[in-house]
Amino acid sequence: MIRLILKAKSVLQSHSTLQCKVTMSSYSPKRSSLTPPLMRSCFFTKKTRQGLECVKKYQPDSVILDLEDSVQSHEKPSIRKLYLNGIKDGLFSGVSVYIRSSSIDCTSEFIEDIKTFTGTGITGFLLPKVENRESVLEAEKIILQYENERGLQKNSHAFSILIETPAAYFEVQNILSSSKRISSVICGSADFTAEALCDDHSPTYDTFFTQVALAAKATKKVAVWGVHDKLDDHIGFQSNCSKMKRCGYDGVLALTPKQILLANQVYSLSHSEKDWTERVLKKSTRINTIRKSVQESRQMIGPPHKLKASNILSSRVEMGAIPSKSIRGHAASSKGICADLAIGEIVPAPREVFITDSWKTTWESSFISSRRCYDKKNDACIPFALAATLAVAFSVSNLSYYARVHLGFKNIFQHRPLLTGDRVRAMFRIDSIKSKKGSDSIQYSVVHSTHWLVNQNDEIVLQLEKITMF
Repeated sequence: MIRLILKAKSVLQSHSTLQCKVTMSSYSPKRSSLTPPLMRSCFFTKKTRQGLECVKKYQPDSVILDLEDSVQSHEKPSIRKLYLNGIKDGLFSGVSVYIRSSSIDCTSEFIEDIKTFTGTGITGFLLPKVENRESVLEAEKIILQYENERGLQKNSHAFSILIETPAAYFEVQNILSSSKRISSVICGSADFTAEALCDDHSPTYDTFFTQVALAAKATKKVAVWGVHDKLDDHIGFQSNCSKMKRCGYDGVLALTPKQILLANQVYSLSHSEKDWTERVLKKSTRINTIRKSVQESRQMIGPPHKLKASNILSSRVEMGAIPSKSIRGHAASSKGICADLAIGEIVPAPREVFITDSWKTTWESSFISSRRCYDKKNDACIPFALAATLAVAFSVSNLSYYARVHLGFKNIFQHRPLLTGDRVRAMFRIDSIKSKKGSDSIQYSVVHSTHWLVNQNDEIVLQLEKITMF
């Protein structure tokens, strides 16, 4: 399958044990002696009692109780009461709790949020749509009033700042340096892309999240990346987490239990990071070299490398591997896969690609081929094996992630050539599902499916049958 699976890494310190949703396996991260908040996974929980009670099972580093735009004004009193009861009943023990308050511009609702939750044991408030330092100072004045009234220590509630508009982009460093309460900043990608009319693969978006990360490092705040809204795209989520980690982010907003598991894994200390930092710190002289093996180049080590190694080890935790079944999707059944697909239903792929010469060149330079390097007659033809790979890869990426074993292909037939310049898409159909219990009492399902690759003229280019065990 053609898809990108980046190596899972991870960041930050720990103060709780993570439990898997499915297996409930425990992890015991090694705690750092430092105190910045652990925010590898910041979980938006459901606004129901059952949703609040599930937080303990999933054990995110922090939970966000939302009172902003996802809650209508007439619902806010009952939702505040729901959250308050959950806090009093100890549903979030061992987890940092943040209230995402109403917007500061909605003065009466914002004040009511602060009044209700100040002194209840929460970690702090997540301030949405902050665009200037004056808004932070106004919020600080309000919360200080209630802290004083209730005999609480000054700055006993932290602020997490949500940067999510183009206006905030130009003020982000001023905002983050405006108050000692601010411990973290969250890059709100959804609202930014809506206002900036860009997508999350654009240079505009790249500039935005880079600026937020740099401002966080300049002001010594924890940086958290925004949501990944494709809830079943675990590979994409893991890939984006790894990318944002390399950009300096310390965690991510999580919308599902599976995203919590992957986020905690990615943002913890990886084996390669641990090995590199230990090698660097073992060197006693100021300038030295390290080399992992004779097959690798020597790396010069100086004071900046040692500083980076110290920072990594002091702020990141180790964590065990996630059992694969804890992020596996639902098994196939006679009613369909994941309850979304039915037998006989033809499902189009979510993407279409334009075939260029580079596809053919890359393929033929990567695999042994008996084809001539240059054949004037067939130079525009895409190799059969590449066409077959496209037929499968573009149509079942999510389902393949849940599969136990790919059992093979049969009846592969190419109806017409696939040429450079063609625009192709894929589709597939579930033909049959046979389920039975194995000797280990685990339910297995064998799925037969038919796959097609179709060109811009709606002509079938290639057809094959595939067998998969779930």
